[in-house]
Amino acid sequence: MLSTRPEKAVGSDEIWDKATTALKDALGTKGWDYQVDEGGGAFYGPKIDIKIKDAIGRLWQCSTVQCDFNLPQRFGMDYVAADGSKAQPIMLHRAIFGSIERFFGVLIESTAGDFPFWLAPTQLRLLPVSDDFLPYCEAAVAKLAAAGVRAEVDPGGRSVGKQIKIANQVRATVGFCGSGAGGRALGQPEPHSFRPSPTWLQHRSMPQPRLLHRLPLLTPQDKIPILSVVGSAEVEAGTLKLEMRKGSQLGEFPVAEAVALLAAAANKAVEPIDVQAL
Repeated sequence: MLSTRPEKAVGSDEIWDKATTALKDALGTKGWDYQVDEGGGAFYGPKIDIKIKDAIGRLWQCSTVQCDFNLPQRFGMDYVAADGSKAQPIMLHRAIFGSIERFFGVLIESTAGDFPFWLAPTQLRLLPVSDDFLPYCEAAVAKLAAAGVRAEVDPGGRSVGKQIKIANQVRATVGFCGSGAGGRALGQPEPHSFRPSPTWLQHRSMPQPRLLHRLPLLTPQDKIPILSVVGSAEVEAGTLKLEMRKGSQLGEFPVAEAVALLAAAANKAVEPIDVQAL
């Protein structure tokens, strides 16, 4: 979005026109479609705003590039132009994320924590069928880490089915227990399950005279993009069988090929299945 001169502004019409034209040319060079926010610029200059829509449709300003005439004038800044004369520069303010907390808040809420492969904090989780296969998994994780892939081994102590369930989804259980009769807060529902959202966190700061006496209990489940169950067949063959969390089978690969595939996807910021299609 291109935000132009507001009613109250500093600087001459000439320099505003020049700066606005420069920003229009920059948008044209990038080939981006944009809207004009008439009068939405800062008092010190026009700006390009990238606004992101959140999960409920609200727009938030994040990335921005702004022209500033005010500070160079106040600081008495100048430079020697090509013709030898002194001229006043235009200062550029550039914010890649804007408010980084706002940016990540919108990102996490909009994706519900289900990040694409290249962005996920943990990109691959190896699920050993038994502790006998931990050394193989740990050696594979070391090779993946060396190639820049964020991988880990499930800590174990549970069945493979439970490992897959935990890696696949997020679920939260909330327990209500109050000082009223029946061990529940008066007027509160029975314990139930729900998908957490940022608004859920507000419960932590609610007045609690007879309401929540126990904080929500989170079942430790994740959303890992790629899973690999490791058993005797994979160890004997020296392979990894890669399965996307959303159900697609990538296939079984020698460890070196699996590392190369996942590293290429991470470097290109695409899904591994898209690398295969190239």
